Amino acid sequence: MLWFIVSFGLVAALTLFTATVPGAGTSSDSDTVGAKPRPLPAWDRLVYLGTWGTLLVLGGTGLFAILGGGFGSLGGWALFFHFGAAPAFIIALLLLVFTWGERCRFGMPTDQACGRFDARIAVLFWVATALGFVAIAAIMASMLPLFSSEAQHTLYFVHRFSALALIVVMILHGLAMFRARRKA
Repeated sequence: MLWFIVSFGLVAALTLFTATVPGAGTSSDSDTVGAKPRPLPAWDRLVYLGTWGTLLVLGGTGLFAILGGGFGSLGGWALFFHFGAAPAFIIALLLLVFTWGERCRFGMPTDQACGRFDARIAVLFWVATALGFVAIAAIMASMLPLFSSEAQHTLYFVHRFSALALIVVMILHGLAMFRARRKA
């Protein structure tokens, strides 16, 4: 229950942060104010869309199982698709960190001509990355024969709610990306 409260408190705080940051998406440098940001390279867009595609399959099958039969009822074809998309999601998440990590570093001046993102997008990116790795690590650890049944259920609980929080944060990230690109 504590994980549930903490994860949704974090999502609520991020929602407030993305809605209330004044001037997000604008540059603080006087020479780049009003400069139109360069579009993302095709590879970066492909990696982002691939991450979204695998996340939609994983989230869709997980939510379908919860709505159809309650918690812990993932089975049949939904389980097949869920397990099939999981390795693709791991690879896509690693590629996303590799291709977007430099742009989302903190402490760097916003330089829209170089395609760097504002703080709101960077925070959402790193929170989504952390939640993705928590979801992956929790479910992989639960498959090891090192934990008791109770610990495995706890790890499954962590996987479930970190994945749900990941979906919400990725939606916020996608919206922030869309708004930033639309303003330019």
